[in-house]
Amino acid sequence: MAGSPTASTPALESLATPSSQGITVLAKSLIVDLSASPGIPGKIEGIALINPVMLAVANDNDFGLVDNATFDAAGRLSNDTGAKSTILEIQLTAPVK
Repeated sequence: MAGSPTASTPALESLATPSSQGITVLAKSLIVDLSASPGIPGKIEGIALINPVMLAVANDNDFGLVDNATFDAAGRLSNDTGAKSTILEIQLTAPVK
């Protein structure tokens, strides 16, 4: 099991140049701008490539929880956010290679 980040083994997200720790960074390129796609939920939880021209995007509804959750006598959340779980399929304009 890995330990906590230290000066000699810093957290990956803090590295300006991951190669300084022997990490090879893969090239990346933008294949779709989700902010320009209609119906995209505000909080994305997951993205999966279904096939070379279809992307699945799932939101995070946080189980409807709010900061000050209250429950009714049956133990059901009584003040949820109402956010629904959604999985959208996005047709890409070009195949992902």
